[in-house]
Amino acid sequence: MGAGSHEPTFMTEPMFQVAVIGGGPAGAVAARLLATAGMQVALIERGRKRSFKAGETLPPVANPVLRRLGLWSLLTEGHMRCPGNRSAFGSEALVDLDFIRSANGAGWHLDRIKFETALQKQAIESGVNFHRNALVGLKREGTVWDIPLADGSHLTANFVIDASGGARAVLRRLNVAEARYDQLAACVGIYQCDVQQDHRTIVEATQDGWWYSAGLPKGQRAVMYFSDTDLESYGQVRKSFDVELSKTRFVCREVQRSNALGAPDIFVEPAYSAHAAQVAGPGWLALGDAAMRFDPLSSQGLWTSFLGAEKAVSAILDGSESTLRGYAGWCTETFRSYLSERSKYYEMELRWPHLEFWQRRRLTSQLRRPA
Repeated sequence: MGAGSHEPTFMTEPMFQVAVIGGGPAGAVAARLLATAGMQVALIERGRKRSFKAGETLPPVANPVLRRLGLWSLLTEGHMRCPGNRSAFGSEALVDLDFIRSANGAGWHLDRIKFETALQKQAIESGVNFHRNALVGLKREGTVWDIPLADGSHLTANFVIDASGGARAVLRRLNVAEARYDQLAACVGIYQCDVQQDHRTIVEATQDGWWYSAGLPKGQRAVMYFSDTDLESYGQVRKSFDVELSKTRFVCREVQRSNALGAPDIFVEPAYSAHAAQVAGPGWLALGDAAMRFDPLSSQGLWTSFLGAEKAVSAILDGSESTLRGYAGWCTETFRSYLSERSKYYEMELRWPHLEFWQRRRLTSQLRRPA
């Protein structure tokens, strides 16, 4: 070692009992629950600012979870009720599903940036130590993790939660593999609109994928095209979003009814299904998208991450290996059930059985071994 250089030393007592890597919904909720239970918790958010984040609709089934976890009050301002959805999926006609028949009430269209900010604030108010910084390394000595950050500082903790989403910041450093089931991605357009005539979501299947649209708070409308990134249709939509949108029967009409203004901002979001080879180990676990990712057609990702946070926190508070195994078992069964439901959704569409996109969806109904 050169003069003046040194290895970081571990403290006799860690600064924190738990360090949560990732300040999204799963991480912020887990951090708050742990702090409320009396633990010393650090929440590390890499701090990338965004003007919009996809994954903006919660289905009615999420409402009991939101109430149980103390999140219901966050929906009172800046978010919009979703009274139902419409879909042309497996049918030429547009089929309505009204949430008035749901025992859980209406769903929600979220301003995701505002919602996540509120979750982080809630965590901080519960005593969580918040760091807007990036993780640059990870090392464990004995029972203590050393967590270096981009600003040169180091945190230490007994337990680490990977809630960093697709970045898999902890899992990558632990060399935990991921099994991906497809190459699905969303080409997203965000329109500013004068009118929001219908607050229901709409889904429309096409030959090589499917379209989705929903009205959002702040007079916006999200329009997304989902397909595999290696298919020609996906590249075509990326190049000529408005042109390809105009070829739809129902989604295009909804955009027109909303009186969309100007060209949309276009960006890409991954939407593939995946699960980690391992979601828990000595002194760590993975949560949310880091543990498993869901096809947006299922509307399952966000509220399942809340369930996962609740179960992960119970396992950490218990502290036994058996409860960590129980959490891992819950993840496996949740993903297995999801794959079964996913297959049922896609098997509803029988109009293009010979085309690549739809053929692929019939071949991925079983759990895969990660590469």
